[in-house]
Amino acid sequence: MTYKGTKYSKGLVVVVEHTWETLVFGKISLILSDEKNVYFVVLMHHSVLLLDLGVYYLVSDDKYAFINADSLQDYYPLPVYKIKDLPTVCLHHSVCCSF
Repeated sequence: MTYKGTKYSKGLVVVVEHTWETLVFGKISLILSDEKNVYFVVLMHHSVLLLDLGVYYLVSDDKYAFINADSLQDYYPLPVYKIKDLPTVCLHHSVCCSF
């Protein structure tokens, strides 16, 4: 599905939330839409920054969430890469705190 010029698909990861310590990601399991909005059912993952590689290691929370596409912290969907069998994500954009 393409929403506001960005293509989303099952299996890609989006940034759902950020804290001072880490980013919370959601792996897209299902995409729903109505006339005005797009929603995702995502499998939630917390992350650990691997500083030496500059990527985030994903750890599944075994919980699903229902997310509006307009509430994402970054609109850009990301693929999951395996580094030594660890699921990792490399950010496309900087995700910064707004406090």
